[in-house]
Amino acid sequence: MKKVFSILMVAFAMTAMIACGDENNNSENPSGNNPGDTSSVTGSYRGTVGDLEHTLTLGTAGLCTYQIWNLATDEEEVDAYGDYTYSNGRGTINFNSNTYESDLQGDATFTVSGDKLTLTFNSQNVTMTKAQ
Repeated sequence: MKKVFSILMVAFAMTAMIACGDENNNSENPSGNNPGDTSSVTGSYRGTVGDLEHTLTLGTAGLCTYQIWNLATDEEEVDAYGDYTYSNGRGTINFNSNTYESDLQGDATFTVSGDKLTLTFNSQNVTMTKAQ
């Protein structure tokens, strides 16, 4: 019985040492909730498709606005708000945010290359250029 007890104590001690050892977390995002570095993409992007002028503004806090203006009628067609995440040239936008009332509902994706942004929403692509 003493041998079994000794073996169990050694096993317990080894488990405790492994569980309480130093954690070396080299991740830049230890909490796992960082949407990525958005500083390189913040600002307004504009593009025109036919008579529709699209403007997407990406804010620093992961918030965005998206407007579509009809140049022929001089009227706003879409005024949408959402939350976005961005990392490594790709991003997603959730236009179904509970925080804002939005003309659009659903998820969009976008890619950024230099000063060009391509937004994909409902299977439509709109290419925009960063406004200066």
